[in-house]
Amino acid sequence: MDINCLKLFSLCHIRLFTIIKQYGVFMEPESLAVFHTLVPTFQQLKTTILFCEAKKDDNILRFSTDLDKDIHKLRIQVYNLKNKV
Repeated sequence: MDINCLKLFSLCHIRLFTIIKQYGVFMEPESLAVFHTLVPTFQQLKTTILFCEAKKDDNILRFSTDLDKDIHKLRIQVYNLKNKV
């Protein structure tokens, strides 16, 4: 899910809640409670997505570096094994 999709979904949620309040539509207390928990959940999800996007390049670089080290170690092990045989 990208951030723009999340924003649109959040705006839709806010509009629905505004219409419900404006026209006095009855909602069960449980449904209203769930409706109210969505806004903080959207904010937390947005924060998480932004954090992950910011860390993405660092994580890719770290993975690539670790992979290069592991490949190098594996080559040494294969070379040593080959020399034993």
